[in-house]
Amino acid sequence: MSQSLEDYRLALVERALRLRDSDKPPNWYLPETVRFAKDATNFLYLLLKSAIAADVPLMPH
Repeated sequence: MSQSLEDYRLALVERALRLRDSDKPPNWYLPETVRFAKDATNFLYLLLKSAIAADVPLMPH
């Protein structure tokens, strides 16, 4: 995994922990969770794209 993807992953983990431990009202929590989900999906896309570019087998034989 490239350093930028690792940084992205660590940032997502930190955000997930902040969301989990948040005591903010639901009107903040829901939109923030949706943004987090979009960013997490984008991370998975970039990870898959990186694996394909590196010719990593995606399914074991």
